[in-house]
Amino acid sequence: MIAWELNLQLIAVRIIAALIAFPIQGFAVAYLAVKLGDKGPRYDGRTTLNPAVHTDLPGLLALVLTGFGWSKPVVVNGHELKSGKLGLVLLTLCGSLTMVALAWLAMQLITPVLLSLPHTAGITIAAFLRTAARIYLAMAVLALLPLPGLAGRFLLQIFGVQLSDRVTLISSWALFAITALGVTRFLLSPTWNAVVSFVVGT
Repeated sequence: MIAWELNLQLIAVRIIAALIAFPIQGFAVAYLAVKLGDKGPRYDGRTTLNPAVHTDLPGLLALVLTGFGWSKPVVVNGHELKSGKLGLVLLTLCGSLTMVALAWLAMQLITPVLLSLPHTAGITIAAFLRTAARIYLAMAVLALLPLPGLAGRFLLQIFGVQLSDRVTLISSWALFAITALGVTRFLLSPTWNAVVSFVVGT
């Protein structure tokens, strides 16, 4: 559900975190797909770190409003993958593990930031890094769901489910609505909290 404590500072933090996470997650999945045999993501211009290429409007809005969001889906042809169905599983895991790694990196930067920057700047950036890490872990958990618009949709292809761009777009907006109503957070909170406790701590 949209948090009542949402303010300009939190909105700015979430937007910056998204502009960092979206291109990294999108690039990682696209790059792996190319390495596994599908050149499509390269032709689609997804093997870049340009945030505009990887930003999904419903996913960005959901992240800004609730802290749960997603990047633009990478279109992959499962038949082109050398490893077949295993490749689809690897792509799903790639979307999540990339975000876990980014969250871990953010947490590792906190101590150096506090030690090397002036007090106020250090505290501000450390707070951003901790919040960003929680966002990245939310993205990691969300990406595992086998839903159109998420990295987990690759799992649907294992069972022969192919979705058109129109269906993916509609599903993305539907997921935004569900997320804005708090359903996504309610369902994923137990898993998300466990992962956050492990990576970020209390």
